[in-house]
Amino acid sequence: MSDRASQRRTIVSLATSPVSFQVLGQALGMAPDADALLDLVIEVLALGMVRGRIDGVRGYLDVVSCTAEPHDVDALATALHAWRRDAYAALNDLDTQLAEHRGYVRSLPSHEVLLEALTPQRLGKRARYSPRSLEDDSLAASSSPVPHARSHPASSWHAAPAPSDLRGS
Repeated sequence: MSDRASQRRTIVSLATSPVSFQVLGQALGMAPDADALLDLVIEVLALGMVRGRIDGVRGYLDVVSCTAEPHDVDALATALHAWRRDAYAALNDLDTQLAEHRGYVRSLPSHEVLLEALTPQRLGKRARYSPRSLEDDSLAASSSPVPHARSHPASSWHAAPAPSDLRGS
């Protein structure tokens, strides 16, 4: 894309109403009485991008209508709306997943929540524990008078599973 095309699009974007050469010159970084600015405005009119006339006495481009909007503005607006729609959908999906997760955790009894947190799948292992075996192990551990390593049975959920248990039963 040439610098000239960019300048033409700038004029078109400003030409929504009568606009002074002072404003056009500031937007394009040119002097308002520069011949290059006048040539550019004549080019925009000749290409039919803007319908209007040049008022040389007042120093205005009197715009009748703007028939060609810059193409990049439409593409940018379309991309922005698509991004906004996608971001909104993604945030709604995350909200739904969070609500489902919170509801799932609240619906489980506390020992099943603990089991869910300690499942071998979450730890990257294949062995499974049932809520009932966890409950039995918890009761056995809490009934011993002095909790230390010898008082827990080898099959307790506190002990690491034997390598043969990891292969599945």
